[in-house]
Amino acid sequence: MHGKAIQIVSFDNPYPPNFGGVIDVFYKIKALSQLGVKVYLHAYYDDRTDVSGLKPYCESITFYKRNKSFIKFISILPYAVNTRLSKDLVFNLKKQNAPILFETIKTTGILKNNVFRNKVAVRCHNIEHNYSWGLGYSETNLIKKIAFY
Repeated sequence: MHGKAIQIVSFDNPYPPNFGGVIDVFYKIKALSQLGVKVYLHAYYDDRTDVSGLKPYCESITFYKRNKSFIKFISILPYAVNTRLSKDLVFNLKKQNAPILFETIKTTGILKNNVFRNKVAVRCHNIEHNYSWGLGYSETNLIKKIAFY
C-alpha cells in the first residue's frame, strides 16, 4: 500500500486506548500505519492530550477542543455533534488530498454545510441514536438528560 493516505476524524483522542471506541480507533491507526498507509489524525478532545503513543503511527496529529458551552444545547443538532463543529477542521481536511474517515456520527456535523473533494466514509460505533436515548432515559441529571435526548 505504498503511497496511500487517509485522514481520520476521531471523536476523542484515541491514546491511551483504554475505553470503548478509542480502542478501535487507536488499533485501526496502528494497523493502517503498519500497512504503509500515511495517517493524518484529526481528533476532538476534552482533557486527553497525550499523543506519545500515536506519534509513531501518524504523519500529523491535529487536536480540536470541544466547545461545550451552554449555547451548544440550543440547536437541532445533538449536543455530542454540536460540540464537535470546527472551521479549523474543515480547513485542515481540505489541505490533504486523501480520503476522510469520520469515526462515529458525532464527528459528522461539518458535513451538513461542507463539500469535500475527497472520498468520505462514516463508521458508526453503535446504533448511536438508540444509545443516546438509552443514556437519556437512565440519566438523573436534567441537563444531561436533555443533552442525551
